[in-house]
Parts: sequence; structure tokens; C-alpha cells
Amino acid sequence: MCFSAQASLLAGTGLTAVGFVSIRQARTLPSDRLFATIPTVFAAHQLIEAAIWIALPQVPKPPHTPLLSYAFTFVAFCLWPVLVPFSVFKIEQQPGRKRFLFWSCVIGGIVATFFLVCLIVNPPNAQIVKHSIRYRMHY
Repeated sequence: MCFSAQASLLAGTGLTAVGFVSIRQARTLPSDRLFATIPTVFAAHQLIEAAIWIALPQVPKPPHTPLLSYAFTFVAFCLWPVLVPFSVFKIEQQPGRKRFLFWSCVIGGIVATFFLVCLIVNPPNAQIVKHSIRYRMHY
């Protein structure tokens, strides 16, 4: 969301409720379970960002601030590129689309691996700039 701690908390709370309902509804179809986790992962992503909003203005910064930055950027750059195409791949039944989604998973895996190496080598730096959070990563 990148607007404020309140916006991220509100979004995270609402998405948590949607996520629990989605997961509960997906119990009947095992192939849908991974796809049903997307709102819950997004909720966690928003709640991590809310914690970053709260931590950044503090002087000195809390010791967990770098861990929150790692967690946020890991979800954004490493988890999403793999989770979304793979969860759709699992539920798709048409062979042509499934083949396209397979290659989307491969590309997502390559992108995620690249950014994982970037995160390991160069830690991300989060800072508030105007009304958003800037996550600096060095590639």
C-alpha cells in the first residue's frame, strides 16, 4: 500500500479475514488450496509493511527493522513471482494454458533466484520518502 501504517494495518486486517475464508472454502478442492493462500500472504505482506511504517520513524531504529525490510522485499521479489504463477498452474486444466503457466513458473523462479541472491549479498534499505516507503536494493 505504501501510504501509512494505518492503511497497511487496515488492508492487512481485511485481507486476513478474506484469506481465512478463502482457505476454508478451498478445503474441498486440494488443487485450489495454494491459490486460496494468496490473500493471506498479501495480508502478511501488508502487516509487515505496517510494522516497517511504525519502526522507521523511531530514533534509534528498533533492532528488528532490517529483518522487516528483508521480509517485505523477500515476499515482494522472491515469493510473489513464484507463488502466483505456480498456484494458477496447479488449478489450470487446459494444456495450452498449462504450458504457458509452466514457463511463467520457470521465469518467476529465475527472477526470484536473482533477487534472492541480491538480498543475500546486499541488504535492502527501507526509508520513508514523502508519503511512501522506498526499498533500496543494490543489484
